[in-house]
Amino acid sequence: MIRRPAWYVFGVTPAGTALPAGADPAPLASSVERLAAGEIEALVSRVGRDELLGPCPQDPAWLLPRIEAHDRVLTAVAAEGPVVPFRFGMAYGSLDAVVEALNLRADELIAALRRIGDSQEWTVSIEAAAPRPVRAAPAGRGPRRPRSPGQPGEGRSYLLDRGADLTARVRADDALSTVVRLCRDWHIPATMLTPGPDGTGRLACLVPRAAAGQVVPRLAALTGIESGLRVTVRGPLPPHHFLDQASR
Repeated sequence: MIRRPAWYVFGVTPAGTALPAGADPAPLASSVERLAAGEIEALVSRVGRDELLGPCPQDPAWLLPRIEAHDRVLTAVAAEGPVVPFRFGMAYGSLDAVVEALNLRADELIAALRRIGDSQEWTVSIEAAAPRPVRAAPAGRGPRRPRSPGQPGEGRSYLLDRGADLTARVRADDALSTVVRLCRDWHIPATMLTPGPDGTGRLACLVPRAAAGQVVPRLAALTGIESGLRVTVRGPLPPHHFLDQASR
């Protein structure tokens, strides 16, 4: 029993869109409901207000599973139809407050849904295959070990390893640029994303839903032709990277 309820909003869809079975909000909430507001509907869940506004959101063990639930609901909906995703943590004190907020933003939300209506976001990540471990640069101190004539020294080995690593990264960047050009040729919007923690190049593409079966395999295959590169294509995802901040 939720003593002080609030209504959590995942995002909005066109009115009449069916809710997919994979939209599981646990442990954030027990179920997802649809709330009509004119031409759009909000995806909402009943949650505890004290839980969201109390100390729990500061605890990663509490927070991370709920962020994953938020993304899981939106990803399930995006696989079936257009959705404008809201950021994690959007909640209102009543259903009337949700409807009022949506009505105030109805024009921009409807425009956003129309922009992404027949398309899905897919991300492409390209990285070089794991390079050889780079040896530490010589410190320049301590006794020098004798080596055979023609044997490369420690400094040269270090530079060779570093050069191989940097060359692989350049090839990965070039491959990502090739994907950008191909998307432009296919009239598919694409935007570069912040590199991953390990330097992996990342790109988001807004692929027409009807063309995904042809475009997505080509995105994976084009970069996989060259040995030494690892490509990952994920989707369909909520179109986070193709909406104005004002629409969320």
